[in-house]
Amino acid sequence: MAKYMIQVDAAPDIIVGLLKNPEDRHAAVAPLYEAVGGTLEHYYMVEGGTSAILIAELPDDVSVSTISMALYASGSLKDVKTTRIMTSADAVAVMEKAATLAYRPPSA
Repeated sequence: MAKYMIQVDAAPDIIVGLLKNPEDRHAAVAPLYEAVGGTLEHYYMVEGGTSAILIAELPDDVSVSTISMALYASGSLKDVKTTRIMTSADAVAVMEKAATLAYRPPSA
């Protein structure tokens, strides 16, 4: 399974609701990830333009898109950005494989 970083930006009315009734959003969101065969490993609230950053392990990109669509459809988020993340060992494997490719840049 692959790991993903999901950055979410909540709609203003959701933030207002959370101030009135604080709740553990990790517990509320984790079942979405489990429903598609994954796990929500971490849920971090952050400062700045993003409301939260989640780290999840999911079986495939279709599962990631399924969750993103469900989140958007709820109307509770202004933005969802998903980035596949990898370990440093995976990054080294990518570098080694990339070094074997021949690429001719434009105008070369």
